[in-house]
Amino acid sequence: SRTGGVPTAPPAVTPDRSRTGGVPTAPPAVTPDRSRTGGVPTAPPARGGPPTDPGVQVPAAPGPGSGPGPPQYVPPAYYYEEVHRSDGWKRAALMFLGLVVLVVALGFLGWTFYDSLGLGDDAGPAEPTPPESAALVDVPDVSGLSYGEADARLRSVGLVPEPSYQVNTGQPENTVFAQSPPAGQRIEEGATVALTVSQGEIPRVLPVRGRNRVDATEILRSAGYEVIVIEGPSQAEAGIVVGQEPSSNTELAPGEAVTITVSTGPGQIFVPDVRGQTLSQAFQTLIGQGFRVGERREPSTTVEEGQIIDTDPPHGFPVSAGLEVFVIISDGPPLVAIPDVQGLLFDTGKLAIERAGLVIGIVTFEPVEPGSADVGRILAQTPPPNLEVSVETPVDVVVGESSETEGDQIGPEPPEGEGDETEGIGQSGAEQTGASTSDG
Repeated sequence: SRTGGVPTAPPAVTPDRSRTGGVPTAPPAVTPDRSRTGGVPTAPPARGGPPTDPGVQVPAAPGPGSGPGPPQYVPPAYYYEEVHRSDGWKRAALMFLGLVVLVVALGFLGWTFYDSLGLGDDAGPAEPTPPESAALVDVPDVSGLSYGEADARLRSVGLVPEPSYQVNTGQPENTVFAQSPPAGQRIEEGATVALTVSQGEIPRVLPVRGRNRVDATEILRSAGYEVIVIEGPSQAEAGIVVGQEPSSNTELAPGEAVTITVSTGPGQIFVPDVRGQTLSQAFQTLIGQGFRVGERREPSTTVEEGQIIDTDPPHGFPVSAGLEVFVIISDGPPLVAIPDVQGLLFDTGKLAIERAGLVIGIVTFEPVEPGSADVGRILAQTPPPNLEVSVETPVDVVVGESSETEGDQIGPEPPEGEGDETEGIGQSGAEQTGASTSDG
């Protein structure tokens, strides 16, 4: 039987002389006494000696007269039986389970790494498979209908309306005046139809000046406007709206911005820059910031008539809120009185005209008696003297010329280079006049 892993001696063979004819057989098996040896096999007894273990049987030596005895039996060498562990299946199961866990862990790590590289995102999600045969419907004509009617009609055939609003003064408010796709086109059921709906006429900005900030903001927002609030000192009570831009009754579509100026009470403020504005625009700006406004007029050669030249105090000057600010309005180029140049030598009269801001116009020569005092002098002028005209207005003159000179010279003043002739006329006239005086 099993010995629990301890090697045992081979069984001894007992010789059977009756069957072998005197030939000894193998000795019988020797069973070790484990109670005495502790399970450890002992060596066989010495040949010819008594057995050391009573449990070991040794064949008896042959008696005398029996002839030569059989050869002594030499027991075979000892051997060890292979050890069989009773827990081997447990170890195999654990190894198999560990291998499964390792494979699963490696697979999870590999999938995580692959997913982090994004290599699987190129394909994207699978496209939904369209229905084999989508139902087609005719787009109904909803132009001219109210949006509510158009919505109901489109949904009744399985279409979805998508409205957008635009200002259209030619269509009543909330009326559909365009659609896409157009009426009659066949599209898939459930598709969207874009509708353009009239917003009606452009509303006008309501007046909020003089109201408190909360009420003004609520009024403008209820009308669909974005409200921008600017605060500044003013003679008005703090929190009161003292200006708005655009002004009241201005056409402005909903969604646009309206700026209101709210008073923070009296204080130092800067005069705004209103140069180049019209009188009404300048008044609105200044009154909106709490100023009292006066006006003055001045001529200007650089600012168009009716526009603001500047203010008094000038723009950017710090003043108390509520102060009166004068706007200076351009009257256009200034008016000047035409000087009286009749009887003056031509050069003297020309200088007087130019100093007044005017210019010489057409110069006409009129013959006079030789030696007359009128030779080289201005005999007449147009426009007449003392008439107020704009600067750079041309003045035409008539100059006396000795009758001995051939022909009259009529026309504008000759250009520079030819004017020496005219000056010569004046000088010769003066010389002749001097000669006549000396002769007299």
